[in-house]
Amino acid sequence: MEAIDDATLQNIATQQSALTKAKVHGQFITVPVLEGGVMRGGRFGWKNQHASLLVIRSRRLSQRAGITSRLNPIDTTQLCKTTTDPEDVDNDIDEFATFIRGT
Repeated sequence: MEAIDDATLQNIATQQSALTKAKVHGQFITVPVLEGGVMRGGRFGWKNQHASLLVIRSRRLSQRAGITSRLNPIDTTQLCKTTTDPEDVDNDIDEFATFIRGT
């Protein structure tokens, strides 16, 4: 999904709308890419709010496992208390994203 060009996703959403007379169609949105500082078409998450595997992976690790990274340095515990975990900053999110891209 990450390697698909934004124009391709935009065309799919447009074609779906035309083919179904706007009854069924995807919505193409652009979102910031945290590690690159650019805008790109969203493709990951519940509402396509993330554009890269690196970002979605770091968010999921932070939200579900409490593991922080350079992109998400603060986690929220179950008691809604935010704490920084400097020991987790270098947790190989880049290597993990590379693995997912390759598979």
